[in-house]
Amino acid sequence: MNEILYDAVRHNAWATRQLIAFCQDQDLTEDQLVNATGVGTFGGILATLHHIVTCDGSYVRRLAQRELAWADSDTDGVDLSTLASWAADAEQVWEGVLAEPIDVERVVVIDDGLRECRAGILLAQALNHANHHREQVCAILTGLGIQPPDIPDEQLDAPIELSVEGIDDEPTPRSLLSRLIGQLDMWTASFEGCEYDLATEREEPVERMRDRLARVGPAFLTHVREMSEQGRLDEAVVCPGEHTEI
Repeated sequence: MNEILYDAVRHNAWATRQLIAFCQDQDLTEDQLVNATGVGTFGGILATLHHIVTCDGSYVRRLAQRELAWADSDTDGVDLSTLASWAADAEQVWEGVLAEPIDVERVVVIDDGLRECRAGILLAQALNHANHHREQVCAILTGLGIQPPDIPDEQLDAPIELSVEGIDDEPTPRSLLSRLIGQLDMWTASFEGCEYDLATEREEPVERMRDRLARVGPAFLTHVREMSEQGRLDEAVVCPGEHTEI
């Protein structure tokens, strides 16, 4: 399970870094960074990126049981360079978390001891939360007349080498991204008593990946919460069922 989570978390960190770097390259004005918003967005570009990075730090510090002082910071004096540094810091802490076996049923105490949350929920929320808000930043950029960053087809379909065997005979960024979303889709199908069609992932366009993630991400998180409340999270996520191909 750690291999799957490792790829998902690394992609999540990479996507946030890429978006911050893209915004840095645009030489956006303060008005564009702070005041430009969109319908249903969290806030401006800077505020939303700040929210993505600090929440990611908040999730991982709880899982790692260590402090990240900047995770509690507000936006005062924070710029894109600062956020890039914080994102890199959080990424290193995530690597440490994933280097050890993960017990998704482990109870994590949060909010100064006022609440408890299972580790699996924090993991699911971290991935879904960041993706949701990155899409909001991309929507604001589009509203400013700036085409959001995307991966060219030649990069998506370029062969890559993996240290983990058995995931894909000829892996490419496209196949791995589709596989990561497919894992969420597969678990969601299992939770709902449905079969999952692996053919969905064959040469999947980026637009369809986005649509699929927007659908299955929140659904997966809802099911994880329900399973956690029933004390069945470890059973449900690690062994999703005989009818599900892995």
